[in-house]
Amino acid sequence: STVLDEMDDPDNFFKAKLGESQRITLNQTKEYETRLKQRLTALSESHPDLYERLRLAQVPPPLKAMKDVSDIMYDVATQLKKSELLPAVAFQLDTYGAFDMFKTLLARLESEQVAEFP
Repeated sequence: STVLDEMDDPDNFFKAKLGESQRITLNQTKEYETRLKQRLTALSESHPDLYERLRLAQVPPPLKAMKDVSDIMYDVATQLKKSELLPAVAFQLDTYGAFDMFKTLLARLESEQVAEFP
């Protein structure tokens, strides 16, 4: 048996809101967010052990501050491409840091291309 409701499933929730060809609106996503928060609040009271397991499973790993991420940008871009999440935007508030990241990424792209197509 499950503690979940049929409308907890985003597919069911949004199908009830729109027809086959319509798009989900920002307001509808907000409605779903509000519903999930209400459901999680109720589940935390009715099933505290399950709720705590769910909460712990969703805790992100600790963040590590990095001043320069240039060396990992290529791997991030490759992972985004494999996951079909491109185009994407990388933010760098330091103009010189952004330019250095661009140069490092470009150099890596060029070296990978030369290695693949000599």
